[in-house]
Amino acid sequence: MKWIFPAAAVAAIAWVGALGCNNGSKGFTSPDGKCTDDGSTADCSRRCECKTLGRCKRAKDACVEVSTEACKASEVCHTLGNCTFVAGKCAPGSDEDCAQSKFCGIAGNCKLIDGRCADPARKN
Repeated sequence: MKWIFPAAAVAAIAWVGALGCNNGSKGFTSPDGKCTDDGSTADCSRRCECKTLGRCKRAKDACVEVSTEACKASEVCHTLGNCTFVAGKCAPGSDEDCAQSKFCGIAGNCKLIDGRCADPARKN
């Protein structure tokens, strides 16, 4: 299936990427995604990447996704439909995940197809 995104959808992807808060200051993450503070799990839960990407728990020296609950509370869920913890990351897990996303309204990507939210009316 060919993935075609209208300009508004591309802008939404850029917006989600910009939410990484990678300014390197205390309480945020470095550009490589590693935690930069004292190393406690609570610090990951207070980072903007927890809210935006669902990366709320510490694993070694990085903040990572570990639960559907964290994924559902994240911006990537509300924007892209990545609401279910699948194979170690937040990803679409059902048609419902896709249907509630902003991308459903923007680009028609309202159904789970091949592991992604997509518009079933679009042809290759």
